[in-house]
Amino acid sequence: MPFEKGGRADKQGNRYEIHCIIYEILKILNETNYSVVIEALGVDEVGTDILVTTFDGEKEHQQCKARNASKEYWGILDLKGKGIFSTWKTQLNRDNNRRVSLVSPIAFSFLVDLHNRSCNTSGKAEDFYDIQIMKSSKEFQKFYKDFCVEMDLNNEKEVDVLKSIDYLKRIFYKQISEYELQERINQNIQYLFSSEQKSVYNALLSFVTVENILGKEITQSVLSDYFIKQEIVLRLKEGDKRIAPRIDEINREYRENFRALQGTLIHRDEFHDCIKSIENERSTIISGGAGSGKSGCTEAILNYCEKRKIPHIAIKLDQRIPYRNCEIWGQGLGLPNSIAYSLHCVSRNENAVIILDQLDALRWTQTNSSEALAVCMELIRQVENLNYERKKKIIIMFVCRTYDLENDNNIKSLFEKKKASENVWKIVKVGDFKEAVVKDIIGKNYEQLSFKLKRLLRIPSNLYIWKHLDENENCGECLTASHLIDKWFEQICRKSVIMGLQQRTINETK
Repeated sequence: MPFEKGGRADKQGNRYEIHCIIYEILKILNETNYSVVIEALGVDEVGTDILVTTFDGEKEHQQCKARNASKEYWGILDLKGKGIFSTWKTQLNRDNNRRVSLVSPIAFSFLVDLHNRSCNTSGKAEDFYDIQIMKSSKEFQKFYKDFCVEMDLNNEKEVDVLKSIDYLKRIFYKQISEYELQERINQNIQYLFSSEQKSVYNALLSFVTVENILGKEITQSVLSDYFIKQEIVLRLKEGDKRIAPRIDEINREYRENFRALQGTLIHRDEFHDCIKSIENERSTIISGGAGSGKSGCTEAILNYCEKRKIPHIAIKLDQRIPYRNCEIWGQGLGLPNSIAYSLHCVSRNENAVIILDQLDALRWTQTNSSEALAVCMELIRQVENLNYERKKKIIIMFVCRTYDLENDNNIKSLFEKKKASENVWKIVKVGDFKEAVVKDIIGKNYEQLSFKLKRLLRIPSNLYIWKHLDENENCGECLTASHLIDKWFEQICRKSVIMGLQQRTINETK
């Protein structure tokens, strides 16, 4: 929708640009940007609201447009009317380390598609033009040809088609709504500062609108000096030596109760699916029935992460119940901040994995699990925000019983897709053992078992109990998991009494 006419339109447009500036300034503190210049001077100023320099020395000339009059999209004529093509050409022709971008809340799908195709082409002019352009819709063909005209290129000449590919690779369209921009600012403030969020935001707003910074390069040192004067406190820095040792301790706590069936993991296809999710940077839900071997999957993931030296953290939610908010919960775990922000600090340039086990247990460990689930939702949002800027993503892996995942509305709401741009969660279902696996573990006595018992022992937890029963124990009549557990407990009682323990003590322990 268009802004209201008059002064309000100017103010709303200015607010959007100010928020774009604040967002890029926060990326300096997050070490994504090296510096930012607002309203640069000389040639740098042409078609540039914000000049961003990365640590690689690349310069990005950003223009921020909150609206395109009353239109809900951008088109060739709109850019031409605002003189954007001519300014882009000026900056792109200066050197190959420059790129340009238009930042706006409304759609510009054709330009986004052209950029993506230029980044995914063979490098041959005929392939790009004949296949990626001319085999598209008439509208898309016209858009490309009009683009070439505005950039003074002849789409019938090979050299100009190659030049168009080079231009398009360095032209970016960044669609971000006012709400999403504000949300990212809030999340970054929460991550980067210890001071109260509103105070930090007001200080940043004052820095952009009041301080004498136009045309000057804003770097980390400039911002640090300013925040010291404003008594604004920055949070932990990357490499904080408190984080990694505490994460290792949390992971040891997670793994200490796991017992493999035969002292080692039995390979399952589900392990491969989980590892593939990490390689593909897909957040995942590991689901299965009680005793199906979900913990074996997490153990395989942890082994993989350790072997590949992937930073990771694993937590059982029934033992470390989330409360209040991510920051307070993370501090309760002994971390300086939330799990996501702490892990981000030690994995900025590599993938990282968060495993949250026993999600279903939140229903049973608290009278009201809504607070714990709200913290989980906040954690998901934090990871999404961090991943927006990270080249190597943080992957979340929840572990939950299938019944609760499919029937608990609060749990299901964690994974609902809110908008088209969000990735769908991958679900890895952990089933029973294959018969060949059970037969190999039990050995020669397998064929003597009844069909029902064979079926019962395909559940990993039941097979674990079976392997702990004495060979002379008569379990052939066991048809349910309860029968197996009763046999195991009877055996424990007999052996404990022989060792001098009273039956009452054993029952109390149980």
